[in-house]
Amino acid sequence: MRRLTLIIALLTLLIVPVHTHAQDNTDRVITTANVGDVIQLATLDSHFEAVHGVTFSPDSDLLASAADDFTVRIWHVASTGQQYSRELHAGFVRDVAFTTLDDQLLLASAGWDRLVILSDVPPDSPEDTEQIGTLAAGNAVVDHVVFSPDGTLLAQTVGSGIVAVYDTAMQEPVIRYEMPSLQGTGLAFSPRGRYLAAASGFPSTAVSVFDLEDDTTDPAYILDAESATVTGLVFLPADNDTLPTLTAIDDAGGLRLWQIDDEATIIGETEVEEAWLLDVAVNPAGDLLATTSLAGQITLWDISDSTTPQMLTLLQDDGEPVHDITFSPDGTLIATAEDSGLIRLWGLPLD
Repeated sequence: MRRLTLIIALLTLLIVPVHTHAQDNTDRVITTANVGDVIQLATLDSHFEAVHGVTFSPDSDLLASAADDFTVRIWHVASTGQQYSRELHAGFVRDVAFTTLDDQLLLASAGWDRLVILSDVPPDSPEDTEQIGTLAAGNAVVDHVVFSPDGTLLAQTVGSGIVAVYDTAMQEPVIRYEMPSLQGTGLAFSPRGRYLAAASGFPSTAVSVFDLEDDTTDPAYILDAESATVTGLVFLPADNDTLPTLTAIDDAGGLRLWQIDDEATIIGETEVEEAWLLDVAVNPAGDLLATTSLAGQITLWDISDSTTPQMLTLLQDDGEPVHDITFSPDGTLIATAEDSGLIRLWGLPLD
């Protein structure tokens, strides 16, 4: 029955041409000036349970998704819409992350089977994806997984209140940090990989920022979530002369930008009334935020002036929880993951 259901789901796949790697997509980059023109370009609907994680490959050619149907799927973003699917986990799959290390495209997937699975993905033939490692979390689920910017480290939030950091190549633990709660609700590396931010939920609602250049396992900063539960984290892109800025959203509709210096300081904030925000993403240029909500809202924000975030447009407001959102590394697409099992691709209208 499960196999039949999967076949039926595959037959319902719907996708329209998006772009190909060979094309020059410079004029298709989503910016603060053209967000009003962004539309839904494609719907990927072969998952038959809630999708909790989506991520693009570094070259923007592939999209990976993680869902409660126990599957990890890898999609060709280009016109064919071909996909590769495999039941890597024996439980809900809650997050996925891509990186390139030593010319090898790697995919990490995190699940409620208490595992992070590392796979080698041939970019030109993802159907030949091969599992190359398993990082056991112990007696606890894993909700979030993220690679450092250079791909050398892999971090995960473990349901026992731990943030575990591994050496990607060796697949061995490097350091373990303690969260003030058993539930990890967000995880993000800073642009140069020095800081690792972890949000934790009930019974504590703090954001712990760890300094990987420090020998101690104590947080370098603890950010007050003001009684709300932080549900998503993302660092803004930064060059070598720019201080790290961390954006946090929460289940009370709060959106705050913290600058990390000698101390962590709020430099910008706003609030979406009566909104339970679920995830946040930033574009490669660092001037455009995207947020999702439990009520199905997908909102784009202008943060070119990070002290005064401004709402630009509402892409969707249909009542269906949107669990995850991400920009493609080339800045031309947005992918969203829904509770219904749908994945949507957003971008500028096709020629």
